[in-house]
Amino acid sequence: MKYSDQSYNLRIEFQRYDEHPREVPFGDWLEKLIDPSVKLLSEDTDEELANISIARFALEAQKLRDIAEGIVVTYST
Repeated sequence: MKYSDQSYNLRIEFQRYDEHPREVPFGDWLEKLIDPSVKLLSEDTDEELANISIARFALEAQKLRDIAEGIVVTYST
């Protein structure tokens, strides 16, 4: 799995925060989500940093398209 895929999965899981098991401390739950992403990033840093750069470029391009079309969207990065 690529870091960008893991990062996407992390965002999806984090959006389900309200559904996380209450018996699991928040820090443990968060660490379980983040740990695989950190491990993937450390495996092939150059390739993954390139993927991150491409994703950022694509997000910026989408922001510019939205601005040009008068669409108001709040982006989080």
